[in-house]
Amino acid sequence: MSFSLDELAEIIHARRGAATEKSYTKSLFEAGVPRIAKKFGEEAVETVIAALGDDKSALTAKSPTCSIISLCCWRRARSRSPRC
Repeated sequence: MSFSLDELAEIIHARRGAATEKSYTKSLFEAGVPRIAKKFGEEAVETVIAALGDDKSALTAKSPTCSIISLCCWRRARSRSPRC
Protein backbone atom coordinates (compact mmCIF):
# COMPACT_ATOMS: atom_id res chain seq x y z
CA MET A 1 0.00 0.00 0.00
CA SER A 2 1.29 3.45 -0.83
CA PHE A 3 0.05 6.99 -0.36
CA SER A 4 0.98 10.36 -1.75
CA LEU A 5 1.55 13.24 0.67
CA ASP A 6 -1.76 14.73 -0.44
CA GLU A 7 -3.54 11.46 0.36
CA LEU A 8 -1.86 11.30 3.77
CA ALA A 9 -2.94 14.89 4.43
CA GLU A 10 -6.54 13.92 3.61
CA ILE A 11 -6.35 10.91 5.95
CA ILE A 12 -5.05 13.15 8.74
CA HIS A 13 -7.82 15.68 8.08
CA ALA A 14 -10.47 12.93 8.23
CA ARG A 15 -9.07 11.45 11.44
CA ARG A 16 -9.11 14.85 13.10
CA GLY A 17 -12.88 14.82 12.79
CA ALA A 18 -13.27 11.47 14.56
CA ALA A 19 -14.13 11.02 18.21
CA THR A 20 -11.06 11.55 20.42
CA GLU A 21 -11.35 8.13 22.01
CA LYS A 22 -11.23 6.56 18.52
CA SER A 23 -8.59 8.75 16.91
CA TYR A 24 -5.00 9.01 18.10
CA THR A 25 -4.49 11.71 15.48
CA LYS A 26 -7.25 13.85 16.98
CA SER A 27 -5.87 13.37 20.48
CA LEU A 28 -2.48 14.61 19.25
CA PHE A 29 -4.02 17.71 17.67
CA GLU A 30 -5.95 18.46 20.84
CA ALA A 31 -2.76 18.12 22.92
CA GLY A 32 -1.04 20.71 20.74
CA VAL A 33 2.32 21.31 19.11
CA PRO A 34 4.51 20.31 22.09
CA ARG A 35 2.95 16.83 22.29
CA ILE A 36 3.01 16.31 18.52
CA ALA A 37 6.63 17.51 18.31
CA LYS A 38 7.63 15.15 21.14
CA LYS A 39 5.95 12.22 19.39
CA PHE A 40 7.60 13.18 16.10
CA GLY A 41 11.00 13.23 17.81
CA GLU A 42 10.39 9.77 19.29
CA GLU A 43 9.32 8.34 15.94
CA ALA A 44 12.23 10.02 14.13
CA VAL A 45 14.77 8.54 16.54
CA GLU A 46 13.24 5.07 16.16
CA THR A 47 13.34 5.45 12.38
CA VAL A 48 17.01 6.49 12.44
CA ILE A 49 17.89 3.59 14.73
CA ALA A 50 16.17 1.17 12.36
CA ALA A 51 18.02 2.66 9.38
CA LEU A 52 21.41 2.57 11.09
CA GLY A 53 20.81 -0.96 12.32
CA ASP A 54 20.06 -2.05 8.77
CA ASP A 55 16.73 -3.42 10.00
CA LYS A 56 14.63 -3.13 6.85
CA SER A 57 11.44 -4.45 8.42
CA ALA A 58 11.63 -1.97 11.31
CA LEU A 59 12.50 0.84 8.90
CA THR A 60 9.53 -0.10 6.74
CA ALA A 61 7.27 -0.13 9.79
CA LYS A 62 8.54 3.12 11.34
CA SER A 63 8.88 5.31 8.25
CA PRO A 64 5.14 5.80 7.56
CA THR A 65 4.42 6.63 11.20
CA CYS A 66 7.25 9.15 11.23
CA SER A 67 5.90 10.72 8.03
CA ILE A 68 2.35 10.96 9.36
CA ILE A 69 3.42 12.50 12.67
CA SER A 70 5.65 14.92 10.78
CA LEU A 71 2.66 16.04 8.69
CA CYS A 72 0.56 16.40 11.86
CA CYS A 73 3.26 18.53 13.45
CA TRP A 74 3.56 20.73 10.37
CA ARG A 75 -0.20 21.11 10.02
CA ARG A 76 -0.84 21.89 13.69
CA ALA A 77 2.11 24.26 14.03
CA ARG A 78 1.05 26.06 10.87
CA SER A 79 -2.51 26.55 12.03
CA ARG A 80 -1.96 27.14 15.78
CA SER A 81 -5.66 26.46 15.98
CA PRO A 82 -7.46 23.31 17.11
CA ARG A 83 -9.47 23.41 13.90
CA CYS A 84 -7.92 23.75 10.47
